[in-house]
Order: sequence, then structure tokens, then C-alpha cells
Amino acid sequence: MTDKLLTLLGDFANELREDPAVKRYNEAKEKYISDEEAHALIREYNVQHILKQEEEKKEDPDKKVLEDLEKRLDELMVQIQNVASMKEMKEAEVELDSMLSTINEVITAAISPANGCSGSCSTCGGCS
Repeated sequence: MTDKLLTLLGDFANELREDPAVKRYNEAKEKYISDEEAHALIREYNVQHILKQEEEKKEDPDKKVLEDLEKRLDELMVQIQNVASMKEMKEAEVELDSMLSTINEVITAAISPANGCSGSCSTCGGCS
């Protein structure tokens, strides 16, 4: 890689860190990481999931136990998905994934131009 590309890449990385989508994701992730409610629910979900797997491994699994465990897993999943920090992080993740996908498309087009794409967005009508 040339020095010029490394410099441009460093500049791009610095700009990327300042992008609102990246900032939103990082802030949302920090909130999620420190959210004890979310982690308590996830821990319980994992325990219930293990219990269900162990019951399923038995020679004669108890259908009522499996039913109850499945019901509890479903309840926990709904609770987890409704935790504010989890919702915020997932929304920010979708926005970030979209941005990263666009970046990947532009880089890919620059490497392997198709449909007359030069890799320069200044003259582009949009990636397909």
C-alpha cells in the first residue's frame, strides 16, 4: 500500500469516527454495555436456553417442562427486545450497517469498475 493511500485511509478513518451514525452507534453501545437490566435478562435467557437443551437431550423429555421453558424463552426475548438500550443499539446498528455497505460498494466499484463507474462519487448517479 502506498504512503498516499495510508494517509488517505487515516484521514478517512478520522472522518468516519466523527460521522453521526458512528457516534450514535458507539454511544448506544456504551449505554447497552452498562445496562444491567438488559444483561440480567440475557443471563436468564441463556440459563433457560441451557435448561431447555438439557431437557431435550433426555431419553424421555418432559413435554410440559419443554413447553414452559419455550414460553419463558419467548417472554424473555420480547423483554430483551423491548429494553430501551437494546432497541437504540439495534437501530443505530442498522444505520451503521447501511453506511458501511455504501462504503463497501464505493470501494468495490473503484477496484472493479462496472457500468462505467470510475469510483468517483462526484460524477455518480448512485450505486446499483
